[in-house]
Amino acid sequence: MSDADREAGASGPDLALYIDHADFALLVLGADGRVRFVNQEGCDLLGYPRERLIGRDWFETCIPEPDRADARLAFRRSLERGDAEAGAAETVLTGSGSLRRIAWRSRVFRDAGGAVLGAVRSGAAAPERRPRPHETSWSLPTRENFSARARLLFDSCRALVGARAGFLTVFEEGGGALILDPGAGGRDVESSLSALVGSLRAGSYPGDGAAIENDLPGSRWGQVLPSGGSALGNILIAPLLFEGSSLGLLGFAGKPKGFTGDDAALAAVFADIVALAFNDAEIYRQLVDSERRYHTLAEIAPVGIFRTDRSGDCVYVNSYWSAITGVPLEEALGKGWERALHPDDRDRVLARWSDVLGGKCEFQEEYRFLRPDGAVFWVLGSGTRETNPEGEPIGYVRTTIDITERKRDETALKMVNKKLNLLSSITRHDILNQLTVLLGSMTLLIDDVRDPDTVRMLARSMDAARTIERQILFTRDYEEIGVNAPRWFDVEETVRVAASGLPEALRILAADVGDLEVYADPLLQKVFYNLVENSLRHGGAVTRIGVSAEPSGNDLVLVFEDDGAGVPAGLKEQIFRREYYVHTGFGLFLSREILAITGIAIRETGTPGKGARFELLVPGGAFRYR
Repeated sequence: MSDADREAGASGPDLALYIDHADFALLVLGADGRVRFVNQEGCDLLGYPRERLIGRDWFETCIPEPDRADARLAFRRSLERGDAEAGAAETVLTGSGSLRRIAWRSRVFRDAGGAVLGAVRSGAAAPERRPRPHETSWSLPTRENFSARARLLFDSCRALVGARAGFLTVFEEGGGALILDPGAGGRDVESSLSALVGSLRAGSYPGDGAAIENDLPGSRWGQVLPSGGSALGNILIAPLLFEGSSLGLLGFAGKPKGFTGDDAALAAVFADIVALAFNDAEIYRQLVDSERRYHTLAEIAPVGIFRTDRSGDCVYVNSYWSAITGVPLEEALGKGWERALHPDDRDRVLARWSDVLGGKCEFQEEYRFLRPDGAVFWVLGSGTRETNPEGEPIGYVRTTIDITERKRDETALKMVNKKLNLLSSITRHDILNQLTVLLGSMTLLIDDVRDPDTVRMLARSMDAARTIERQILFTRDYEEIGVNAPRWFDVEETVRVAASGLPEALRILAADVGDLEVYADPLLQKVFYNLVENSLRHGGAVTRIGVSAEPSGNDLVLVFEDDGAGVPAGLKEQIFRREYYVHTGFGLFLSREILAITGIAIRETGTPGKGARFELLVPGGAFRYR
């Protein structure tokens, strides 16, 4: 651009004054990666005086050595693609030697012939965490400060290209944002600009029958159009484009000697920056709308909702959570929520929460809150990780359900069961004592009686008494089912502990299930003891007992098998019935009942003569590998 042209546009402040006072960093990199321009905000953000950056290699100067090669390669590839890593965040080395994350919005710029000259970046320090709902950040690209930023960019470009009038319009429903600058031309020029903008919005150009080139709305470059005989002179048009969509137009008029190709390229660069600012404002508006909808739903939800940042510090709780805990939002922020935990549960919950933050597990715990008024609330807390579109963790969301009434009912039920079990235990103890006396007396009698019929009757009576004894003992085992809450069991360890009560089984046992765990009633060990004992008692010459696992869709089949005599085809289901037992009590019936507590089914699928095979069908969610 000539000196005369620059003077023609010097009616406003100098370009550097506009750009240096912008509320964002502006950086121009050449295709070789050297810094061509940086504004004062950029110098402040990077911690360098301008003279130490201009002409220097950006990557050698400002990118840490471990990231340098990858960053340079990404920059080159982005120039080849023409997108210049839009929306990228970058760790930079500041002039003081510290590291800082900067979020850049970038676009390539080209010469009039379309050759890539470099990239223009606008950016700001990347926040360490997401803004909290109760905070306001004036640095965010809100729709309110978009207008001020767009005006700044518009005035800067108008001064640089030497235009005396111009316009900036954004295509929105209801008319949209519009800046008209008639310069010294007064109402006639303003009227001509307004008419021009209206025609351009309609997709035509009013002047000497000339039409806008068909590719203008999709073109990245400025277009110099004839004036059509109006007082505006030649018109310089540059579309506001973002990801292929036309957001609006940037236009200038009133340059005495007409616009050049350099002016068109420069206008296109500024149009890109305006488009980025507008898009950021739209994204922020959508974020605010989304947050508003989220908080509306959160406030009416019948559960407590608790949100944290990436480090686990609280950033939000809803009204329900505050009602349960007695802790308002302002006091719950950061680590403040921890004071709501009951002292007896605090260490356990915080240790579990630490494991969640370390990525070791998901959060699901039952614990208590102690309110300031002394009231105690039992809750079920469940949590999951929040991620950004790239899959990176940005925080956590926990729901808190009040289970106080359920806990009271459970406590009352446990008390009733305890009393019933105590009554059953006392009654069983007394009956067994009397059976011992009865069996002892009949044993003495059978030794003294000589009449064969009487001996047979006494033997039958003793068998009946022993059957009663086994049935009474079964009630002791059966009443223990479901008394204690299910939990996770290491399968291989549980099998080996169960088999340790039968030393001959340990020599022939082969458990190959890796680090498998199943969720089951605490009597799971008795299930495996019954299966091992069943193999030894009924399998004949058993030389191998094996335990293995195999997938079945979303479920798991846990296999217990031996190489013994097997189970006759007609008895495969009967052996699990209460009324069926052969010298073993109710072991398999009891095993099925124990497994059913957590939805595990059991069946026998072995081949008679080749061995027994018991399949434990474990549903999805009731098994895991450590």
